[in-house]
Amino acid sequence: MADCIRGKKAYTKWDVETDNVDLDLPVDGQPEVQGYKPGWFSGTKGKVLKALFIIAIFLVGLIFGYLVRRGVHEVIQRKETCSSRNVYSFKNQNAQLLHNCIDPNKIAGWLRYLSEKVQKAGSDSGKELALEISKAWKKYDLQWTRIENFTVLLSYSSDTSSNSVKVISHDGKTLVDTSRSIENDSSEAKPYLAYSPNGTAQGKPVYANYGRVEDFHKLLDMNVTINGSVVIMKQGKTHRGNKIALAEKYGAVAAVLYPDPHDVVPPGTNIFPDGLGLPGDGIVRGNLKTYPGDPQTPILPSSEDMYRLPTGKISMASIPAQVISYDDAWKILIDIGGPAAPERWKGNLVNVSYNIGPGFDEASGASIVKVQTFNELREREIHNVIATIPGKTEPDRYVIVGSHHDSWSYGTSDPGIGTAVLMELARSFGHMRKQGWQPERTMVLASWDAEEFGIIGSEEWTQAHDQELYSRAVAYINIDAAVTGNYSIVALGSPLLRQALVEATSLVPCHDPTHPDMSAYEMWKLRQPQDKNKPQSEPEIKIAGSGSDFVSFLAGRGISSVHLQFVGKNMITDYPLYHTEYDVFDAMANYTDHNFESAKTIARIVGTLALKLTDSLELPLRANHYAEHIERHLKPFLAHYRNVLNDFKIDLGPLKKAFDSFSQHCLNFHNNFDTVDNDNLLLAMREYNDKLLQLERAFLLPYGVFVNPYYRHVLYGPDPYNNYQGIIFPHLVTSLIIAQENNTADNWNTVREHLSYVIHAFKSAEQVLGSSLLKKPNDEL
Repeated sequence: MADCIRGKKAYTKWDVETDNVDLDLPVDGQPEVQGYKPGWFSGTKGKVLKALFIIAIFLVGLIFGYLVRRGVHEVIQRKETCSSRNVYSFKNQNAQLLHNCIDPNKIAGWLRYLSEKVQKAGSDSGKELALEISKAWKKYDLQWTRIENFTVLLSYSSDTSSNSVKVISHDGKTLVDTSRSIENDSSEAKPYLAYSPNGTAQGKPVYANYGRVEDFHKLLDMNVTINGSVVIMKQGKTHRGNKIALAEKYGAVAAVLYPDPHDVVPPGTNIFPDGLGLPGDGIVRGNLKTYPGDPQTPILPSSEDMYRLPTGKISMASIPAQVISYDDAWKILIDIGGPAAPERWKGNLVNVSYNIGPGFDEASGASIVKVQTFNELREREIHNVIATIPGKTEPDRYVIVGSHHDSWSYGTSDPGIGTAVLMELARSFGHMRKQGWQPERTMVLASWDAEEFGIIGSEEWTQAHDQELYSRAVAYINIDAAVTGNYSIVALGSPLLRQALVEATSLVPCHDPTHPDMSAYEMWKLRQPQDKNKPQSEPEIKIAGSGSDFVSFLAGRGISSVHLQFVGKNMITDYPLYHTEYDVFDAMANYTDHNFESAKTIARIVGTLALKLTDSLELPLRANHYAEHIERHLKPFLAHYRNVLNDFKIDLGPLKKAFDSFSQHCLNFHNNFDTVDNDNLLLAMREYNDKLLQLERAFLLPYGVFVNPYYRHVLYGPDPYNNYQGIIFPHLVTSLIIAQENNTADNWNTVREHLSYVIHAFKSAEQVLGSSLLKKPNDEL
């Protein structure tokens, strides 16, 4: 069995040895002769009797031979039934059927429909959309479609009052009022920051670049007073929630975010509708939560029978914050006084010196900035649409594909194009079912709600199905904002899925018409190499931080996940209309994805990847890819922190030893896998596959450790100062940052504790692969 799995002997249903059958025959068939006596077999009568006897023996032999032959065939059939009845394999013709079915025109049709109006979570239009998706999936022959509802706490702008950022003069007059540019917007379209509290604050303005930790440290180095100020920051580089949290930490009373032309009108880009540049009145919406799920029901699903925290005890920002356009930002920044900002902090606002403050230039007559927000917390019902295609052979193993359907504005890029791709995949899989295909493992399609409010729909669903998913989920594939450029595909997620991604992308033609002979894999490898200095380097799988629905699966439950997206050369600024009122169908169709070739390609990739994971008897997962990925990031981690850890006598030797042992076990697992059941291929492969699924689970924090209940993955997770950015050993790094900022014995002991969690994770994964309890002990007590 082990040889079969390692490829040393090909499996065939005819591996039944019937040539060497031992029969119990007498040593000598001749009777002992003691003397002649005439009897029944003498004379003519004897000849007749002998002939009849021979004929009888012949007939008995025929009957016996028939029975033996039938028995052998029954044995063979029973053995085939036991060992190969459930043997299956991925079939290229199914992938080709899927590829031929994907229609870019239908993707475009769905995208146009989805972007006709704002699809905000908790709204009537959001509910209507969920019902339309469900109706369509049932029409596509996905009859096991249902809507799962949760009641959650969402944050809305006021129906009657508009948030504002004002500049007030010394004599109390209003010199600038940003509310005037948004007061005619409908309540659903009003720009605001969800989970910013309702309130009013005012103070002298301070310009803080992108609001990163290094930017605030620079302000402190320049002796700029942040305490009591209103901090004005550019959007981008980090999660908006991290920006506000840092402003609050350093004493700001309010915060203002704006998109600088440097980031949203790249050189050579025309303003929409003549290009993808963001117009001056465009405002980027978003939410401030840095954790997934409903704020009132942490850890538990937000069903009717669950306890809900009082609103005063939920975790959210405590200072008012508001988003404005760069036209309005110009009116504020043009008059800020104080020293000039470092050159690298300067954006592209015309005639703005980008002074830091605090306060305004005396000649301007301006005195303070006043921020006023009228946001409201409301309990609302959200709607996840779930379709299940039951597996034929292993129905209790789930491969999940998802995108969210709620949006901030018209949402063409986020999430429209991802939802349109999901809808086309649903139609295509339904078509394949009509052609006779059924997945071997169960396939689940999910359209999540309330992702824009901080990954709520998927988190509540995974909480509700936590134990079932823990033991049964194979992988999660996320497509969200599937196309924001047409340069290259980008993959973020678990390195355990590398082999499946390589195999899937190798079967899909490249999206770029100038490279007709290339596969999607070859283009991915060319444009996203793991090592830019090595032309033959494998394509990069980036570390997943946060920011979309894969978080609930990978960081929260140790389910191997990947987020796939087509991007431009610059991931950050390739789609400047993101989360604004200008994110409309024409922008995508005219500038980002002509003829929807990239959307068609990513639909094919996601669909083929799903087929690889549902229909391959041996899952295309490789533990050694995980070890290789960790090693690439472990080296810079050790180089960065070795000296400071040595200063506090924290030995990194055990970490390196644990990793090296884990790495060797990864190789041994694939090279020397030995099953506990050599007689049943399906059970042996299920054992093999389950160990790989459990590998990801082994990297979760142990039960009872509540450092962060949402981000339990020890090896990979979001940067504490930028949720969008993924880093290695996130909890250990966070404890190191805290200990360096506040040098106490307790904090350094916390570092030691988190280092132990990492070491334990490697040892746990090693035991999963090696089945340590099944090993014969070397000695006895």
